Amino acid sequence: GSDGACAEQSETDDYEQIDFKSFIDALEDEFSRRTIGTIETEGQTRAIAVHVSLPDDDMEPDVSLQELRELASTAEVALMDAIVQRRRRYDPRYVMGKGKLDELLLRSMQLDCELVVFDQDLTPKQVRAIAEATDMKVIDRSMLILDIFARRAHTREGKLAVELAQLKYLLPRLAQQTSAFSRLAGGIGGRGPGETKLEIDRRRARDRITALEKQLKNAERQRRNRRQRRTGRSVPSVAVVGYT
Repeated sequence: GSDGACAEQSETDDYEQIDFKSFIDALEDEFSRRTIGTIETEGQTRAIAVHVSLPDDDMEPDVSLQELRELASTAEVALMDAIVQRRRRYDPRYVMGKGKLDELLLRSMQLDCELVVFDQDLTPKQVRAIAEATDMKVIDRSMLILDIFARRAHTREGKLAVELAQLKYLLPRLAQQTSAFSRLAGGIGGRGPGETKLEIDRRRARDRITALEKQLKNAERQRRNRRQRRTGRSVPSVAVVGYT
């Protein structure tokens, strides 16, 4: 009768309330995890690392990736995850296989990453293909290291040398004016000494390279003259050498 219908409706209401509460709890847990992740990476670029190893590689992937994590940390890049693939040879277009590329895209979306850091050097065509496939900024190990040098350069000569190295590295990548390569300007991998952005076309890049090479030669001549004066005065010299 009506009492039975009311009881059944009450049970249904209770069941829906329980489900709704569980749903809210799950949302709060997910929000909490996302908030914690945001706090941990505040002020850093969220990135995902990729290592593709070949049979004749000298270094194990774990060792190489640990070094990459240290480099990334120095550049204020937070590596949220790492994708490793062992192949007989690099894929000429994507370096990794198509399946791993799909995994990279999925993981980067799940982890809210905006940057892909490859643990090996890429060709300009590979950077373009991967960037277009993932719609993310793509850099390799050399570009990451150059970014660190750009941050650490303090002397005039040091800044000139870093900018010259960056321009020579970027010049072949400026040959293909696409939206993928426009992501190279500014930010990680596109930072010049003194926090200036490397936003430059090929003609201006060549002109700037020529000018920098002349300035470095002048700086080298001046340094040689200063060294000769110090030698004549018997002034002791100390050099500190290290890897970034």
